[in-house]
Amino acid sequence: MVASPPLATRLAERNFRRNLAALAQVQPRDGSDAWQGGVFGHPDCPLPGDWELVFARDGSISVVDQAGRFHRGCSVPLLAAREQLGAMKVSGACGCLLDPMHAAALRVVLDRLRPEQSVIAILPNLDDAMLLLHCDDFCAEIAAGRCWIVAGPDWLQQLRSCLLGQAGLAIPTQFIRTCDADVASTDVLIARSQALFGEIAAWRSRRVGEIREHSRHPSNELRRICLVGGQRFRLWNDWAFMLAGVMSRAGLEVRVFDTDNPRNATPLALAEAVAGCDAILSSGVLRADHPGPVTAQIPWITWLTQPREIPPFDQGADAAIVVDRSLFDSLRSAGWPEDRVMVADWPDASEWLLDDASGSPVTPPAIDAPAALLADIPPLNPPSDLEELSSHRLLWEFLAHQMAHDPFAAFDRAERLIDDGMQRYQIAGAGLDRRRFLEELIVPAYAVAVARILCRSGVHLALYGRGWDQFEELLRFWRGPVHNRREFRSAVAVARCLVHAVPSSRPHPIDATGRPVARYREGKVAGLLRAVRSPTQTIKPRQSLVGAVQRLWQGITARR
Repeated sequence: MVASPPLATRLAERNFRRNLAALAQVQPRDGSDAWQGGVFGHPDCPLPGDWELVFARDGSISVVDQAGRFHRGCSVPLLAAREQLGAMKVSGACGCLLDPMHAAALRVVLDRLRPEQSVIAILPNLDDAMLLLHCDDFCAEIAAGRCWIVAGPDWLQQLRSCLLGQAGLAIPTQFIRTCDADVASTDVLIARSQALFGEIAAWRSRRVGEIREHSRHPSNELRRICLVGGQRFRLWNDWAFMLAGVMSRAGLEVRVFDTDNPRNATPLALAEAVAGCDAILSSGVLRADHPGPVTAQIPWITWLTQPREIPPFDQGADAAIVVDRSLFDSLRSAGWPEDRVMVADWPDASEWLLDDASGSPVTPPAIDAPAALLADIPPLNPPSDLEELSSHRLLWEFLAHQMAHDPFAAFDRAERLIDDGMQRYQIAGAGLDRRRFLEELIVPAYAVAVARILCRSGVHLALYGRGWDQFEELLRFWRGPVHNRREFRSAVAVARCLVHAVPSSRPHPIDATGRPVARYREGKVAGLLRAVRSPTQTIKPRQSLVGAVQRLWQGITARR
């Protein structure tokens, strides 16, 4: 009877096959020795004979040699990678990992990247590449365009093919190397890579110019639109995905440019996507955010739902749709003409709450259904990276104390609350990330305070979202995270009403769900409790989103 291979060997071989299959789908092979006849071309290619697959002391897969020594002398490769790369932060769209000692280094980098970021790993030694592909499963990241691997003596040729074949993959702006990497050899990798990156950047710039030069003028009828925005689900901020559906149902041909896709991270990718379209519609993205790739003749209409920095109007074919008067005033203050800005309502419930399978509205809730509060709650303790910035930590603690003492003091004055703290501790505005203090502390702390008030008042409440499990007294009300659109629709569908848990009276997408909304108003908590117990729907429709797009587009094209 033949004994089965050890578990580490079986898992490693499974990782290898899955990684190879994913790489074969996304990375070019032409002219690459590694792809044609080396490690990547042989799914059953064994590791070097003196390597034995084992579990390292931290639970990751590694190898030992015949003397029992772990690869590169490290028995805890995952823990070592976390320690060495713990402070690593990739600021651009793509990073370049140089000759990682182990798959754990690539895993740690990927885990620290945002979903729209990517990394290219360079492994000049094929044995090291083969070990990396055995020791972890990267197939999901490879398929999503987040992980790219070039290996072997012809790694530079592979890298060139990859960047030429994937016009939307960003050129790395940051090199990453672990502490145990050989400095001399990685310096060579950097020098050769940088020369190639310059060539690729020049080629892409020329291609953008060619596309702009040959781009046609928009037609006299709005038929084809390029939708620019992230398509990944975000709780209460899913507008780019929603816009695509709204415009498609209005009879327009929609070409989606998903800014969450790492393969769409370059001006060339945007220029190619826009070519042949009559207009661009974006969610929160202005033309000034992507200067260069799009000719000024193509109308760019932005739907703004949140305050942001507004660039001055540049006399181009730009327009904006906003959800409230304050955003309208911000654009006008920046010089945007009145006829280029329009206030429109959120899409109604028929656009939001369609069942994926049937295309019909979801079932109404039961009479005894709970009120639902949907919010993601990050840890509210001061982040560890604020330790070195003592004044910023003091500001965090000050705001946390204020929110714990009187959370409703932040209602419609959260920015002023931050200003008060900055003045108290004499903090300059230049180095402060105000958005972080607002979105990661004030807004979630307000939602937690609202939930506590409702629970203590005996309200039949259901909490949805990440992070509620950090509050013991709220655990029994928590129904779990909201991972995707189906779970969002399900949570809304079973709710008797929805609780508005944002410290602002500004319009909020909660009003688009078709469900009654309970909110804090006029400085009275009692009003919030009454609204939860006797919810009513009071939102009245205004200008439709599709109608606003059509009117603005017609106004722009009429002046050509």
